[in-house]
Amino acid sequence: MEEERVPLRFVRYLTAQDQRELARYQSKVAYWQGNLNEHIQHRINVGTNQYREAMNRAFGPGGSFHRAFTGPYWESQHLNTPPPTTLPPLPPELLVEVPVMPFPSPPAFCFR
Repeated sequence: MEEERVPLRFVRYLTAQDQRELARYQSKVAYWQGNLNEHIQHRINVGTNQYREAMNRAFGPGGSFHRAFTGPYWESQHLNTPPPTTLPPLPPELLVEVPVMPFPSPPAFCFR
């Protein structure tokens, strides 16, 4: 089934006041977009830290992978194997919660 399209019609030209309101609205939307990007990056950073903690538990010193391959035979076969390393967690300033802002309301001339 095809959607019914509403034809667009010209209403009026924007006045100077409308253009100023539109510029303010666009700056608010740009600020909102920046805030949203920071919020998304915060969520990514939290997930990265959880991933690093899990990898460090498994593959770091004393981790399950390291414990499974220790002993005289393993050490005789892998004399040049470096000791296990860990990934450092992200600094706390990258994990600060960023509150989500509501989307800005459109300018008043949009409702006329």
